[in-house]
Amino acid sequence: MTGFSAAKGEILVMGDSDDSYDFTELGALVDKLGEGYDYVLGSRFGGEIRQGAMTWSHRYIGNPILTGVLNRFFGLKSSDAHSGMRAFTREALDRMALSCEGMEFASEIVVKAARANLRVAEVPIVYHPRIGESKLNTLRDGWRHLRFLLQLSPIYLFLIPGIAMLTTGIVGEGVVLGVQSGRATTNLSILFALTAVIGVMTIIFGLFSQTLLQSLGFREASKLSERLNENFSLERNLAAGGVVAVIGLVIDIYTWVAGVGAQNAAKWEVASVMLMAIGVAVLFGSFFLSIFKVRIHGITTEPRSA
Repeated sequence: MTGFSAAKGEILVMGDSDDSYDFTELGALVDKLGEGYDYVLGSRFGGEIRQGAMTWSHRYIGNPILTGVLNRFFGLKSSDAHSGMRAFTREALDRMALSCEGMEFASEIVVKAARANLRVAEVPIVYHPRIGESKLNTLRDGWRHLRFLLQLSPIYLFLIPGIAMLTTGIVGEGVVLGVQSGRATTNLSILFALTAVIGVMTIIFGLFSQTLLQSLGFREASKLSERLNENFSLERNLAAGGVVAVIGLVIDIYTWVAGVGAQNAAKWEVASVMLMAIGVAVLFGSFFLSIFKVRIHGITTEPRSA
């Protein structure tokens, strides 16, 4: 970042200064910029990795997995998201608005280049054994990359797991209520109820995160988020949450008044508490989500460019 700020030219090239990248190959990257591309990646996996240049675990496990996760989460087709050799124009650098200061910086460039709609190209390069001792920590730096990708992917981090947990909890609770009572079924009822409630909260976190990331320009609107935004209505959501909570309350009162047997009562009370918790979560979550969408004196959280 310091180098970028000090550079004077309209074309910037970055690369590790440990002799692992051959700077006599810069012409291939710069020529692509001359063809009209904004950002060019030097691909080690598209070119050649010399013997001893990369450990077996990084070559066949770490880099392919992290690059695959990035491509999957962001709909990209990068062959080497963590290459250290890249070239871009001054305008492209400004449009990417880079900010990371750790190893995840490599992933940030790829993601923000896509979000800024830059014209991207890749060229094959040769990766050589480095000179000097590496400061790369496999677990720490690998986690930093993965953490960064997950933080920018609320659909995979929150929404999909949340929907799975909610569905499992509701279906499981329904099955338990229909079988013979006993200590095991009561324990299962509690487990499924907790799963459903956690699922609802996870979905709400995902909706908050997706809306925030769109407003900051890190994410484009997905089909799911577009559908949710189109159908979002605070009043309708409040009504739905209230109905669910009231149903839970009615079940709880009926179980107490009707004097249902102890084992059956336990299951139905767990189910009623689950519904009340889900209803209240939807009530407050809907209000909180509406804050993200509010327009006050021309200030809006509509998506903007990076």
